Amino acid sequence: MARLNLAYGTLEEHRRLIAEVRRLSQKLRLPTGILLDLPGSKYRSGDVETLFSQHLDFAASQGVDFVALSFISSARQVKEVKELLQKMNVDIPVIVKIEEAPALERSSSLLEASEGIMVARGDLALNISIEKVPVAQKQLIREANLCGKPVITATQMLMSMVESATPTRAEATDVANAVLDGSDALMLSEETAIGSYPVAAVETMVRVIFCPRPMMPRRGPPARWLTRCKLRLLSPLPTAAPPLFGYPNTDPASLSWR
Repeated sequence: MARLNLAYGTLEEHRRLIAEVRRLSQKLRLPTGILLDLPGSKYRSGDVETLFSQHLDFAASQGVDFVALSFISSARQVKEVKELLQKMNVDIPVIVKIEEAPALERSSSLLEASEGIMVARGDLALNISIEKVPVAQKQLIREANLCGKPVITATQMLMSMVESATPTRAEATDVANAVLDGSDALMLSEETAIGSYPVAAVETMVRVIFCPRPMMPRRGPPARWLTRCKLRLLSPLPTAAPPLFGYPNTDPASLSWR
């Protein structure tokens, strides 16, 4: 999966990047989906159509596989985005980035309204207490697993590899724990966007991701949603899940994220 952030660069630059990703995907015979990350600080105004119709129109024209929405705080905003996409006669799955306390408190409704979520730990750590971020990550992953929707864990996974050829032990542990938590995908950002060792970062991420697999329970066939095809939920919905952290099941709405 290639993620392009529209907060940086021009639409023409992103158009060229999309074309290059698809060229390489075809050349290497590696199905590669494209996730377009829409800049979102202005979503707080609530005027989705006025502020983001241009970016959604670009996403539709490029036939991307997913759009990711930033700073979304209500299911209504997700539905407005979907209505805009329907008017454009396209069906693009919507991923909601969880970045603030209001989104955490409404995670259930946001999951229901979208096709999946991203645990955006960078902005999340700026909006809730740092010690609550690991708990929020585990709770969000578990929620997504329970409703059978994909969850991406992102931000500073291997941050030291921006300047170093190897990660720290803590980073390797963080990646492995995100896998064991139940993440469907992990995302690199600065490591591959501006880092000095982008290939090594990807190779390291892959090695660490595959290492814990023998310890994981089988949950059905592997997910295939990170391809050019539309999102498909292949694993059967679980009827129950083990308690979070070994404690009785916790309602996310009862947790204080502020």
